[in-house]
Amino acid sequence: MHLLDFDPIDHLWELPASFGQLYGDIVDLDYTLGTDAQLKIAPLILRTHSLTAETISLLRSLDQDRFAEVPGRTTILEAASKLVGSTARASGELALALSTNPYRDVPILPSHLDVMPAEDRYSAEEYEMAGHQLEAANHLEDSTDTCYELVGIVSRALREHAVATVAGRPLTERLTKASDTPVPVPVPASPAAGTARQR
Repeated sequence: MHLLDFDPIDHLWELPASFGQLYGDIVDLDYTLGTDAQLKIAPLILRTHSLTAETISLLRSLDQDRFAEVPGRTTILEAASKLVGSTARASGELALALSTNPYRDVPILPSHLDVMPAEDRYSAEEYEMAGHQLEAANHLEDSTDTCYELVGIVSRALREHAVATVAGRPLTERLTKASDTPVPVPVPASPAAGTARQR
């Protein structure tokens, strides 16, 4: 398949909505400890990994020679790199929440390293999981904001400079038309998993 048969930039305009939806799902996440938490958090990690892969493909595409003369290219690449970083950090926070998740059906054996009563331990871990959930939502909110910013930067840059041809017409014409389609802005909600720890 030719490189331009699938261009990650074509999907740039869809990314803000994808980030906004994932952000909302993380904010609204509610669970009970144990298997229920695992079944709800794990799919969010996979979705975040998928978005991270998309942002990496986008960064690589923007870093190609065909964009070498695009105005503000450095700013574009820095914004795309920031997008990769915040999305990957969100995935990491979700993974930490999953790794902290205690299973109530697994007995806790006391030791000199773990003398906290079981219920207190669950409360502490639930509190910690809520903190990771909130941090993941914060990173996804950053990703959403950066994505909107990137759409604006790329749109303005491509309007000022003609680059490559995709599907038989100028890339600038194609992207300018696509970027005129409004993308819904997500409405933040209050986390449902509890009060997060201050970091």
